[in-house]
Amino acid sequence: MPMILGGLGVAVLIVIIIMANRGGDDEEVNPDNQSTKQPGKQPAKQPEPKTNLKMSEGVAGKTPGRPAPPLTQATLTKITELLAEAKAISNEGIKLTKSGNNPEGSAKQSEAKVKIDQLKALIEEQSLWQEEADMGDWAQPAEYITLARIYATISRTQKTIRMNGGK
Repeated sequence: MPMILGGLGVAVLIVIIIMANRGGDDEEVNPDNQSTKQPGKQPAKQPEPKTNLKMSEGVAGKTPGRPAPPLTQATLTKITELLAEAKAISNEGIKLTKSGNNPEGSAKQSEAKVKIDQLKALIEEQSLWQEEADMGDWAQPAEYITLARIYATISRTQKTIRMNGGK
């Protein structure tokens, strides 16, 4: 009896997976039905980079073993601008790849990786201090907590670029 229920469960799971993968095939079944077709999407306007970042609060902790390198609001703004540029270029590359233009899509991903490399070079000293502060449970100013939050987004974007062919 348990084997029959297990087999039935696997069969239901397979049917669900097949149904989920079919997703957008409704138009192919009835291509003449105008009521199911939706007008084409308008290209999305590129969001303008934020100039005023929302600063996080500082973190209390042990006295730092060495002073924090300077990290200004202008540097944080420059980081977010470069990140927005890298994301936009990467998104273009993904669209090119999905449309079948793999070499062009890969070139866009490589261009986005250059932006990420510039960004990481800009904050190398600060990110090393921030990592050491995290590991040592040091007190950190608000700018460094904001940097840590932004760095998480940088890492996700870098992974997306790498996974889509950026070299």
